[in-house]
Formats: sequence, structure tokens, C-alpha cells
Amino acid sequence: MPFEKTTKGNPYRLTKDQHFHMKAIIKKFCINGKLKVIYKNGDIRLCKPDNKCFMGNRAWSQEMETTISHPIERSFLSQVEKIENGEGISNHAAISDYHLLWCLRWHYSIMVAEDYDLYKNFPCRSLDKDFEELLESKGKVPVRSGGQIAGRFKATLD
Repeated sequence: MPFEKTTKGNPYRLTKDQHFHMKAIIKKFCINGKLKVIYKNGDIRLCKPDNKCFMGNRAWSQEMETTISHPIERSFLSQVEKIENGEGISNHAAISDYHLLWCLRWHYSIMVAEDYDLYKNFPCRSLDKDFEELLESKGKVPVRSGGQIAGRFKATLD
């Protein structure tokens, strides 16, 4: 069961929909707040940067989103700002890291990581969804019945 919705109301404020590219970057290509999106079937639509076409369901953990993705995004944005100000790039690794992050986001939106046997036949039972989400919000990985972890945690490990 790869994609899992958050509990109603999302009490732990877990990221639900994840942009492939940062909204801040998508906005830079907008005219009057919208982008022209041309679909493979020929349809053309004007979309705002927060449109679902720019997002995928959560495919990695909250830990990945906050402790890995956000720092990479901030470093990349600082290089974009330098370019916009007419300065030279000073951190090429920030651009490479963001490119890799973007590629991984796309990959895991298409090839969702399956639940993973972290421990074989681990003698435990699953926690309820609310408690799992509390643990995830604290950067922990809840282990389910038999030693499995949700696919999004496997994607984070990858």
C-alpha cells in the first residue's frame, strides 16, 4: 500500500502533496500568476503554481521533506537569487543537489516505493494511524506488524 493519505485534518501537519519543483521556481515562469501547460494529448491549460499538475502524492517521509529537501532547496534558491542579481554562481554543488532531488522526486512519483521489510518476522503489531503520524512528525520511523515500514520511509532510505 504505497500511497497513504494523512488522517482527517492532518493534525501533525505532514506534507501531503509534494511539488516536483519548488513553487518558488515555478512562479518565476508565470505570466499574470499562471503558466501555460501543454499536455501530451495536446490539451493546453493555464495553471497556477499550486495546481495539482505540478505535485505528486507524498512519496517520501516528513523527515526527507524537512531535513533533506528543504536545505537543498534553500541552497539552490540562493544560487538562483545570485544569478537574478547578476552575480556568478558560487555553489555548483547546490545546483547539482537540486537537480538530483528533482529527478528523485519525479522517479518516486512514478515508481512509488513499496512497503519494505526492515526486519524479517519482527514480533510486533502495527500502531494506529494517528500514532504513526505523530512518530513521523517527530522524525521517527514506525515499524509495522512483522517488521515492515511504509514505502515512503524506504524512499527516504534510498
